[in-house]
Amino acid sequence: MTDESQQEMTIRMDALTRRVTEHIAHALEQTEFAQVVVRYPHVLRMGKMLRGRLLLYLGLARRLPEDKLVSTAAAVEMLHAGSLFHDDIIDQALIRRGQSAYWKEAGPSAAILLGDMLFILAMKSIDHEASPFLLSTLLEMAGQVCQGEALQDMIWEDTQVNWERYIEMARMKTGALFAFAAGAVADHTTTQFEALRETGYHLGIAYQLADDVMDAQGSEEAAGKTLGQDHAHGKNTGASLAAQCQRNPREEIRVHCREAEQMLTPWPVLQEAWRQYMTIEMQPALDRMLQRTEG
Repeated sequence: MTDESQQEMTIRMDALTRRVTEHIAHALEQTEFAQVVVRYPHVLRMGKMLRGRLLLYLGLARRLPEDKLVSTAAAVEMLHAGSLFHDDIIDQALIRRGQSAYWKEAGPSAAILLGDMLFILAMKSIDHEASPFLLSTLLEMAGQVCQGEALQDMIWEDTQVNWERYIEMARMKTGALFAFAAGAVADHTTTQFEALRETGYHLGIAYQLADDVMDAQGSEEAAGKTLGQDHAHGKNTGASLAAQCQRNPREEIRVHCREAEQMLTPWPVLQEAWRQYMTIEMQPALDRMLQRTEG
């Protein structure tokens, strides 16, 4: 990928993600949470939007309508954002994206309700008449995220937990929404849908691994969020489990990223879009997370 084509793709992607953010803001403004957008504008800072961007890269490669891509990307980003509002309360996290966590400013009840509202708006963002399968898939993946969160609490307190159990947790907790984002652009063949979804799962596992390493070894100032809460509560972490199981987290990340790309070998156009996404979006994000643990 040339520097010029990379720059063109970055410009196009930034324009589309702005539309995604506008879609989310507009959806919230139609609810009783409209005042939240005004009073706490940082709640709409959607972060890196890696899940939505994955969907956009792959969807553009398949020449899908941009309006549908934007609304579907908004759905996965709202679901993710809603889960973070809940996560911060569960983890007692004080910082999110460099700002005071919303629950600390507005209270736990407000954060729970805003998270719930975003879940509902995510579902409404999917055209259920035109894409009933897409909506059912989003519901399935939302359920997996909840199961992954529950499993995380259980395995982190289990002294007998193994690496396979950790991967199962990461696959559901983080992989599920990446899997939805990738699978959402599939054609009507089961083969392509399953391959794209598995690609997303692998990517989510890699991202969860990097996040766990940063949580254990990084700095809050660099990360822009509260770190080390699992360790502070005496729980196992991904980093500590890797040490126990004699696994190298960085190598595991590389393996999952490589396997994700290989899943798309039968579809060169999608595989090339995947490589662009990795080069421009995901690999720099992974590198930043891991570099925050060095030095």
